[in-house]
Amino acid sequence: MLRLALLWRKTAARTLRALVDGRVPAHLKLLALAATIFVVSPLNLLGDIPLLGAVDDAGLLTLVMLWFTRASTPYQNTIDG
Repeated sequence: MLRLALLWRKTAARTLRALVDGRVPAHLKLLALAATIFVVSPLNLLGDIPLLGAVDDAGLLTLVMLWFTRASTPYQNTIDG
């Protein structure tokens, strides 16, 4: 559990850096924002996985952050003009 918490913390930090990086395209940022809103929406369109409650939302949010950091990495590794 500690290892998962540390992974989440590192991933959240990378996600925040990518969000403020001007080289990352706006469409990636908008997709990540839309996915985040979908996961934390009070409408909860997907429903909860039985016996897990809010843990499934945290897992989905972590997957969104992992996707965004991986998708934005090529843009962050480019050298500006």
